[in-house]
Amino acid sequence: MVPSLEKIKDLFCESCQLGKHVHSSFRHVESRVDSPFSVIHSYIWGPSRVSSMGYRYFVTFIDEYSRCTWVFLMKERSEILSILTSFVNEIKT
Repeated sequence: MVPSLEKIKDLFCESCQLGKHVHSSFRHVESRVDSPFSVIHSYIWGPSRVSSMGYRYFVTFIDEYSRCTWVFLMKERSEILSILTSFVNEIKT
């Protein structure tokens, strides 16, 4: 298609080479925790530019052992303490 490129014997483009790499399969890593709720990851996100029924924030809780995920919607960031308290009470039962 481009006659001037016929003279080039080796066309090495790092981005092209990386784009052709096959993704390696996911290796299962043994969990460092041995019981549910011993390690919980949490993330607070927001504010969203678009609100849905007034909710602009959300918080997630992910159990390291089971990978079970909880998502709570919030209208204000200040709601996090009450959500965290109710979540802790929920997992205790």
